[in-house]
Order: sequence, then C-alpha cells, then structure tokens
Amino acid sequence: MLREFNAIQQGMLEPFWQDGTLSEVTVPAIGDRVYAYHEPVEEPYGTITEYDEERDLYTIEFDNGKEVKLDPDDFEVERDGSFPMWGTMWSFGDSCDDWWLEEGDGIRIMSECGFRIYAHEEFGYFFGIDGCGYDFYEAHWLQLYNKRGLQWHDELAEHRYQMERKGYTVGKIGMHEYWMDGDQVIEKSLKQMLLDAGYPESEMYHHYSDLYVFVTPVTTTVINKWCRDRGYSRHWHCPMFTDQITGKPMYDCAFQWYGEER
Repeated sequence: MLREFNAIQQGMLEPFWQDGTLSEVTVPAIGDRVYAYHEPVEEPYGTITEYDEERDLYTIEFDNGKEVKLDPDDFEVERDGSFPMWGTMWSFGDSCDDWWLEEGDGIRIMSECGFRIYAHEEFGYFFGIDGCGYDFYEAHWLQLYNKRGLQWHDELAEHRYQMERKGYTVGKIGMHEYWMDGDQVIEKSLKQMLLDAGYPESEMYHHYSDLYVFVTPVTTTVINKWCRDRGYSRHWHCPMFTDQITGKPMYDCAFQWYGEER
C-alpha cells in the first residue's frame, strides 16, 4: 500500500460490470457468511471459521452447529449486491501496488481485511468496503497497513492518536501531568518524567506539539529509557539540534508538549 489512492464513484464502474470487462476477484475470508452447494445439511448457510492455506480448504460452521471443511468451489459467499455497500471505491496510485495485488498475496490479504476487489481487463484493480456506519480506519485500513508490514507511521503520533481515541486526556494531579482515564492515571507523559527527574520546567520549550529540552545527563537518561521502553529510536523520535540562541544542544521530542502556551 503506497501513499496515494485514486477515489472512484461506483457509478463510473457500473458500465464495465455490465459489459463484462470488470469482474470481482475477492476470495473468501474468515467471518464471511456462505451458502453451501453440495453439503447435505438441513441448513446450508454458515460462517467461515478457519482457512487451511496449504490444502485450500475452508472450515464452515453451519447454522445448525455442524462443522465441515469445504473446497471454495463447494460454496458461495453471500453478498448484498454486485458492488460494496460504500459508494466510493479506490484504486492504487502506484503500479507497485497493482503488482503486489496480482503477483503477490495481495488479493487474499485485502479480502481478509474486509475489502472487495475487482479487476478490469484494461484499467487494473479497484477495491471497496462492504459496510458503513463504523470506523473504516480501524476496521480495514489499519489492518491492511499492519498485514503488509509497512512502517511509514510516526510511532509517537500513533501513540497519541490511540490514547486520544480511547478517550484518554492529559491531566494534572497537583503539578504533575499524566495520561488520564477520568480520574485514573494511565501513563506519565515524557514531560512529566523529565520534571519528576528534576529537570526544571523553566527550561522546557516547544514548537507546536514538539517538546524542546537541553541535553543534560538527566534528560539523556530519561529520554533514553522512555525510548527504550517503547521500542523507539532516540535519533528518530528525539533528535538533537543546536539552539540558535544559546548554542547548546537540545532534544526535539515530537508530540510530547502538553500544557498551556507560553
């Protein structure tokens, strides 16, 4: 998944579906509802619970409780329509991603992440989401990002996003700052760790949400431990620079300023 997508309204793709040049290539995935063609059960509807990639067999748990392993030719995934529920679809903006879909395991991975994928004879691949009314980022895009093993995100920004998404806020107990869930302490901020270690608040500066502190034995010890505990690289997340006013080295700690502007 590279950085850009092309957004396409379904109406632009419907003529291709009607003339047969666009076909769906989504593969079954765990959690899909299916209808079994040949399985002799009273209730032919069930849900995929497992997939054996080596034998290409799917475990189907039928609505009557029976569990059977079936070849993909023996059942059909239930879909609400020819196209996904969400009206906007996408295509990749880079040919490397189309190659990953066609030659790699991209179609299966995207299917497992809840996307429906379509192939056009001339224009390549399109994909969409068969749902609405929930967080697509968490349910689909983040899964796809993680399954592809991509590492383009900033861990600090992601950490802050996840804390705020859970409803946590940065609050004070006395003069100390923490990530809070209501009145319960979740995690100290780096700024608070530095204050607790004796670094003076009067020598803390910031540019927007980045925290600036001078390089001292105290800040180096605290920042190294903070990075190490979270699996961060100090050279990436708290790089050093030279202060233009004092000429002294400082740490630039991304997204770690919380508090009143000053």
